[in-house]
Amino acid sequence: MREYPIRSVSLRTGLSVHVLRAWENRYQAVRPTRNASGQRRYSTEQLLRLELLATARAAGHSIGSIAMLPVAELKELTSSQTGIATVDKGVSCLALLDAVLLDQELQRALKAFGPLDFIDGFVFPFVSGVKLAIAEGRLAQVHLSFAHARLRDLLALVDASSKRSKNAPNVVIGSPPGFDHEPGQLGSAIHASSAGWRPVRFSPGTPAEELAFAAVSMKAQAVVYCILLTAKAAGAMVQALAEAILVRRLTPAFIPVFFGGRIDRESSQTLSDAGLQYVGSMNSLRTRLGELLT
Repeated sequence: MREYPIRSVSLRTGLSVHVLRAWENRYQAVRPTRNASGQRRYSTEQLLRLELLATARAAGHSIGSIAMLPVAELKELTSSQTGIATVDKGVSCLALLDAVLLDQELQRALKAFGPLDFIDGFVFPFVSGVKLAIAEGRLAQVHLSFAHARLRDLLALVDASSKRSKNAPNVVIGSPPGFDHEPGQLGSAIHASSAGWRPVRFSPGTPAEELAFAAVSMKAQAVVYCILLTAKAAGAMVQALAEAILVRRLTPAFIPVFFGGRIDRESSQTLSDAGLQYVGSMNSLRTRLGELLT
């Protein structure tokens, strides 16, 4: 029977290692075994269960209410999403490098989840599934590049169709250099628009000084910094954290700076200590931005 380490499960499900541990210890959602070194090992059945829980959670169900449900009930609960579009279907389509076929599957997923739950419920788990397939030798790096291109085009269309008031407050959206941030940036823009904001995106890697200058010049009332730290060299991680902290330091204190993405607990704490505010999902970002306008 195949077993998966916690990092692989995190990539496949889109759930952080911290969340996986919390769901195990606090809610007993799964009970992985341990190898001789004490490291967690998840079975294929547990991986499936966590994927279903992640889908149900993204659809709005609280983890406390669904953690103990049998797999059959979880499948029924998530059938409106997984019955139409699944991460596995998307990865299978991607393997062919067929733009038409993959776009059709992405459109099915968008229709199933809706524009707001599409990011947390499908896009992030899909990208994580692609990365896991690459790690296992089932896909190549070119597949991830192809997936990002198709997702970028689709999300850009969704973002462009978002209704925005000319009088809405500006929110600056940026990210550090060297990371795959465009899905996160576009998702942040879509959710910001739905919360009544006017998102202004800057190219990934735009220096912190320029983002802070833009926030002041545009009289922005919030900044969102998308950050992704998995599978990167230590030097790149240090630079990304330094850029995020510099954005906070150079931006006026009355402008909140939010950060989110795939990030380890220690790095997240470092940013929180520096005054940035963590959001664990796109829905959480939308809620926090909405609260600023009330």
